[in-house]
Amino acid sequence: MLNGFINDKARVSIKWLLQLVRGLTVRHILEIKHESTGVFHFLAILTDGRSLCDCCMQSNLGIPCRHYFRAWIDIKKLPFHLSFVRPRQDPNLAVESTPAVCRTHALGPHEFSVPTQTLRSAFASNPLDTTSHRTTPPPTTQTVPAREVFHEVQTVLRPLISGIQTREQVQELINGLSELQ
Repeated sequence: MLNGFINDKARVSIKWLLQLVRGLTVRHILEIKHESTGVFHFLAILTDGRSLCDCCMQSNLGIPCRHYFRAWIDIKKLPFHLSFVRPRQDPNLAVESTPAVCRTHALGPHEFSVPTQTLRSAFASNPLDTTSHRTTPPPTTQTVPAREVFHEVQTVLRPLISGIQTREQVQELINGLSELQ
């Protein structure tokens, strides 16, 4: 099932959220309530400024959710930094020099700092990421979609199978392909 985050009623339980943040230092747990629908969400604000909401948008999509921005509007000193958004276009984009902002002003380095030297941007955008905190270079080869692999292989195999009519011929082709490996 693909969650488009359109249904605001979808969320994990507060018990599960507390399990997720185990081992992280939580500064606040906020209850964010939608006024017209009455739907509420819990948002855990960590001591380093990152957050985790029970809608799981931050950890799944790499962007802060509407519940975070609701809290950001109401809490004057709640920081927002570009490192909270998972990089998509340019993973090498240096956001360290960009200051964090709260609702009323930009924060200085003495007021807020994400440890960007030790945290990858993807880690900063997802507090649950437990992989290595070192930046890994992109692979030298590009991953090819399965459909493209299928069609390319079919294009190559089509001339090989055009004259096959018996089981023995099929077995010869399979044996020949096995020898190539």
